[in-house]
Amino acid sequence: MLAGLGIFALGFAVAAVFVLAGAGGGPGYLIAAGVGMAGIVILGVAMSRRSNVPMPSTPIWSPATLRLLAGSAGLPATPVLVVFYVLVGFGMLGNLVIPLATR
Repeated sequence: MLAGLGIFALGFAVAAVFVLAGAGGGPGYLIAAGVGMAGIVILGVAMSRRSNVPMPSTPIWSPATLRLLAGSAGLPATPVLVVFYVLVGFGMLGNLVIPLATR
C-alpha cells in the first residue's frame, strides 16, 4: 500500500514539473500522470489483498495510517510522512493551484 501511495505522489509531482515547465498535456506529462494513476491502482489492489493487519479508521493519507504503513514496511515514519506530504503538496501546487491562479 505504501508503494502505491509513493508512486501516486511521485507521478503527480513529476507531472507538476511538466506543467510548470509549460509542457503540460505533452507526452512526458501524460506518462507521469499515468504513473500517478497506476499508483492509485496499485494501492487499490493492495488494499483489497491486505492481510490481517488492522487498519486505523482514519483516511489512507492521514499521519496515523502512514505511520502504520511505514512501520509495517520497516521504514522510519517521519521521513516517510515528510516525503509523501512534500510530493503531494508539490503535485497539488503544480497541477492545480498555480495553473488556476495564473490563468
